[in-house]
Amino acid sequence: MNETTQIDVTHSPTSTLRRELKVAEIVFMVVAAAAPLAAVAAAVPLVFTFSGTSGAPLYFLLIGALLVLFSVGYTRMSKSVRDAGALYSYVQHGLGRAVGLGGANLALAAYACGLTALSTYFGHVVGEPFEEHFDLHIPWGVGSLVLVAVVAYLGYRKIDISAKVLGFFLIAETLIVIIFDIAIIARGGDSGLSLRPFDPSLLGQGTVGLGLLFTFTSFFGFEGTAVFRREAIDPDRTIPRATYIAVIGTAVFYALSSWAIAIGGGVDKVAAAVAADPQSAVPALASKYVGPIFVDVLQVLLITSFFASALTFHNVIARYMMTMASRGALPRPLAAVHPRHLAPSNASITASGIVGAAVVVFLIAGVNPVGDAYVWMNGILTFGLVALLTLTGLAIVVHFVREADEPARRVLLGTSILSTLGFAGVLWATVDNFALVVGSKSAAIAVEILMLAIFIAGVLTAIVLKFKAPDRFAALAGATPSSGTD
Repeated sequence: MNETTQIDVTHSPTSTLRRELKVAEIVFMVVAAAAPLAAVAAAVPLVFTFSGTSGAPLYFLLIGALLVLFSVGYTRMSKSVRDAGALYSYVQHGLGRAVGLGGANLALAAYACGLTALSTYFGHVVGEPFEEHFDLHIPWGVGSLVLVAVVAYLGYRKIDISAKVLGFFLIAETLIVIIFDIAIIARGGDSGLSLRPFDPSLLGQGTVGLGLLFTFTSFFGFEGTAVFRREAIDPDRTIPRATYIAVIGTAVFYALSSWAIAIGGGVDKVAAAVAADPQSAVPALASKYVGPIFVDVLQVLLITSFFASALTFHNVIARYMMTMASRGALPRPLAAVHPRHLAPSNASITASGIVGAAVVVFLIAGVNPVGDAYVWMNGILTFGLVALLTLTGLAIVVHFVREADEPARRVLLGTSILSTLGFAGVLWATVDNFALVVGSKSAAIAVEILMLAIFIAGVLTAIVLKFKAPDRFAALAGATPSSGTD
């Protein structure tokens, strides 16, 4: 099939997606999901805090290398998985329809909780400037629901509008972090420039598992490149390029920024200093090395960073729902594409409704937007995606075991096995330290049981369909390349 034509999603001549996304636009969307500024201001200090060392730059390069290894098999296998189901499509292709539907459930739950976490945190962050500068208190729920509404509007429309909005905000927040980094490096940091944060011996110190876990969460979103396959120009080239650029660019960016924070706070004392007040660490350094006004700019762009991340998560959820609906795993109307906006608008509205309802429930229940709602929802996102990436890695290994005629089979198998073992290690660290992530052992057990139940529910649903509705079970596999998925 010609890769530049429109794509029929619901087998209706009026429901089509248009191929118009270039590499840069996909990169903007998936990198925005990681919220670079928010990661540098919030996640990087946590890596210093929980690792207990100045080795955060090394952690980011290590996880970046792991994701590059994964991307080798991931992008090569994309030629055999030619739809917008992303990770769960890889799982079902390699491990079967039942496990695939379980993976789909994991993905939807994880991304929906991630978007809810971003919405509640956004409501808290957006109110701070008004209270600080105008002595005006705005309930966090107001900001959260405004975010849900704006994201719903943009998600309902053509994807290129979202790409342009995300591109603008991503460039702005990237520039502000680069200015922050250059200011610290140019002034020599606290006690001179040092490469000590890159010393491999630091991996033997502190709490390595938690350090790697919080580092890993800063990369969430890179896997979303394949979700936009149906809207990418020449996807066999666009998706791999976007994936590698997103992974490598993000790893280098975070490594450089965390190095700047390490030398800015003092290599020998940064971990203890940041641990004392992680939320204020980056603003304090910004005030010291750039100036107080810069902190205000940082605060404003931190708000837009959360917004950009929320918009990307929303777009990914909508396309997951669209693909699952086109396979009969969700109600068929969710597979419809708006005839004018050329977007999965029904799925977009549904995703916004679910997240909006969750925000309202938290608001009515009087839940703390950061200490409770954000921590719980982000914990589910972390657990779900790490588990899903581990399953995906295993599916890629199985795929290349079967592909005896693959020219680079040994290389692909080697990189895929190494990355899968790496993901399994991060998953183990997640389970082992999950109580610290969500606040208590009982909360950790509850989340783990919930995610396991969600996965098992998908597996059991597929098994029931196999015997009760064979046609629907067959549809779970999606279309083959020859049938025009692309």
